[in-house]
Amino acid sequence: MNTTFRERRRRRSNDPLAALRHQLDFARHQAELDALVLGDAFGCLVAGAGAHSECELLAAYAPLRDDEWTVPWEGDLGEGAELGTRVDAGLDDVEVCRVVVDGTELLLCAKGGGADRQAWMTRAAEGCARILGRRD
Repeated sequence: MNTTFRERRRRRSNDPLAALRHQLDFARHQAELDALVLGDAFGCLVAGAGAHSECELLAAYAPLRDDEWTVPWEGDLGEGAELGTRVDAGLDDVEVCRVVVDGTELLLCAKGGGADRQAWMTRAAEGCARILGRRD
């Protein structure tokens, strides 16, 4: 019996943040995304793949795209004004999904990519949950 194990991953790390970056970078490359980030409910970047400034922007933007965390605006913006026009500038090709890790909700946000973007986001979300999940 052959007991040789072939590691499928080319890069791996015992450091969770480095492992997250590897996971997100692989998914970003495979899905041909401009950027892929994992952020928290406050818009803070946890880990990302892509240009750092774009990752920071996407992490900050993700909670605004998630209806459950977005607080509705009830104020008066004045005639002809629209809420969100400056926030949405250049962010029309963005998708956000939730990742729950040990009861904590995080947001995975992707910009760009092709038709299989959702499949790669699902795979990346599973990887993020595995990397950050509790180990017994």
